Amino acid sequence: MAFGSPNLIAAAASHANVMHLALPATVLLLAPGFRVPLVIIIGLHGLLMATIAALVNDVRKNNAGNIPQSLGRVLSKQIKSPILIALVVGLVLKEVGFAMPGEVGTVVYLISDAAAPVALFALGGILAKYSLGGNMQGAFVASALKLALHPLIVWALGTYVLDVRATWMWLAVLTAAMPVALGVGNSQGGEGNNAGGTIVLLSTVLSIASIAAVRYYWP
Repeated sequence: MAFGSPNLIAAAASHANVMHLALPATVLLLAPGFRVPLVIIIGLHGLLMATIAALVNDVRKNNAGNIPQSLGRVLSKQIKSPILIALVVGLVLKEVGFAMPGEVGTVVYLISDAAAPVALFALGGILAKYSLGGNMQGAFVASALKLALHPLIVWALGTYVLDVRATWMWLAVLTAAMPVALGVGNSQGGEGNNAGGTIVLLSTVLSIASIAAVRYYWP
């Protein structure tokens, strides 16, 4: 990875691993009341990041005139996402007080309880294909931006700008303190090495410290 690769650095610094690590961390470390805010964060995360990426890509290529078409494609794809659809349906059913009948509820809750350990199992399987190598200096910079600067920005915005409720704000900080999203692992370095994979693996190992720090300072 070239040290100054802006696309990869920006993607690594802003894309958190919400599905494979933030979800099990919230389920295993926090009270059940934090799960609904996390579901909303997960639902909005992919939509917002895909939209921002499309905008930045068009601006960088001087294709500002294509922004409406790009946004239309992104929104169409995100709206059809099974993850987003499932999250919206689940929130709606919760709000209307719908209860799963009999055996159906037993199966659904069984699958629900398995979500956290399965996510961690999948995370380990994906990380197994990556190895540390290439420009480690750039990987450390990207990891530091993701694990330190990102949660600090979220905390500052939630505290001094948006006045977010403590529960939501600290859950957002915890999510921001997660390592780089696994999707960044597909990014290749300028010398043919899997620079994205190095960043994902390194940031995941170092996230032990960032997650522990958030839990330590949790009000």
